[in-house]
Amino acid sequence: MPRNLKRVAHFRSTYLGLSETFIHAVVSGLSQAALRSRAVDAWAPVVFTGSWQNRNIFPVSDLQMLEGIVWPKGFLPRFRWRLSRSFFYRNVGVASAMELRLTDALVRAIRKWRPAVLHAHFGDDGIAAIDAVRETNCPFVTTFYGYDISADAVGIDMKDSYRKLFRTADRFLVEGPHMKQLAIDAGCPAERLIIQPIAIDVRAFPFRPPVPGKEINVLVAGRFVEKKGIKYAIRAFGIARRSVPNLKLWLVGDGPLRDEIDSEITELDLPGGSIRKFGFLKYDEYQKLAREADILLVSSVTAESGDSEGGAPTTILEMQAMGKPIVATRHADIPNVVPEGESAFLAEERDVDGLADALGRVAGSPDLWSSMAAAGRGFVERNHDIRTQVESLEAIYDDLASRGGGHREYSDEPLHLSSPATRAAETEESFRGLAPMGAYEVREELFDVDWVESLTGLEY
Repeated sequence: MPRNLKRVAHFRSTYLGLSETFIHAVVSGLSQAALRSRAVDAWAPVVFTGSWQNRNIFPVSDLQMLEGIVWPKGFLPRFRWRLSRSFFYRNVGVASAMELRLTDALVRAIRKWRPAVLHAHFGDDGIAAIDAVRETNCPFVTTFYGYDISADAVGIDMKDSYRKLFRTADRFLVEGPHMKQLAIDAGCPAERLIIQPIAIDVRAFPFRPPVPGKEINVLVAGRFVEKKGIKYAIRAFGIARRSVPNLKLWLVGDGPLRDEIDSEITELDLPGGSIRKFGFLKYDEYQKLAREADILLVSSVTAESGDSEGGAPTTILEMQAMGKPIVATRHADIPNVVPEGESAFLAEERDVDGLADALGRVAGSPDLWSSMAAAGRGFVERNHDIRTQVESLEAIYDDLASRGGGHREYSDEPLHLSSPATRAAETEESFRGLAPMGAYEVREELFDVDWVESLTGLEY
């Protein structure tokens, strides 16, 4: 019987950052499910993106490049997000030019591929897709992942944009109860919010429980920013090492708080080799190190700005799948992605003594490792394996496709789309206005990041 595959278009402006493995898990999981399924109307994904990066790590069979919106390699999505909120960005024409080009490119892609559903990943890309969705009336879902639904993100500068997104998208997905409440607090309609747990391909993470040896290696991985709470992990490690002297800390990452982290390490005055700093690693290098680690330590906190993980670091799922014991804080949705007391021991945010006690208990009790490993692997297989989670995602798509995109509530918000010819002229004019400043090359479309940083005060 001929198959009539239903298309779902996954939109990410850059596909894909190394930290966004969970998005590729969805895309590849849907592809594999379509291949396995005997149904004549299985869901098949296509990726819409302006920049395809790390393609050897994240291969995609069906991908549509969105012409005219390619961001320079290394121009991180989060930097773009912060830049888009700056006075400079909104007032010299970059925003309007890029928005117009993106709308045109998305409309063309939607009309070419005719997806039954458009799925935007992260709030910034959901906002970017609004006008294209309105023009095509394509059923539309947006997934929030953390920073994009925080109080800092949905601030005064972006309030109107989020209001339009909340009135436009048919469904919103979040990974857990904590993030769901964040979305509701931001104004997202609760009746269109669905908890869709983050999923990983468990088969990609071989079960490798720790084995007692000469040293016990504790992995801490993350960008050196406040919400990662790395200074608390270092302090807790220093305390736990008093009772478990063969404890070693592997620190992976870098960032703006590097000097603070270095000071914390110096203050501990531990023997050489007690703490190893690896900086940022390539994906395969990190995976190799993670397999060799014995314990994962996650010390996330809510920053003074309100920034948080939103949900939970995917690393926790990956390490549980490999059978590694977890020590973490009760932050955001972390308590919802571990069976506390079985595969993980938790402490309150910024509770250094509590974190040290939990780490000392796990490190000092190798007899617990086997049961913790089995509990973690089983939990992830039951609740976060993409092979099962893709079924609930497909059910959401089925519901949206059957309803169509007609419920939207934006009659009071005029669609500011002009003709393609007019849009092209407006876009070119916006870019031409930047040329004398040396910030932007109209043909090559390359930002001078240092120049932008010096004007905006934003940190790359």
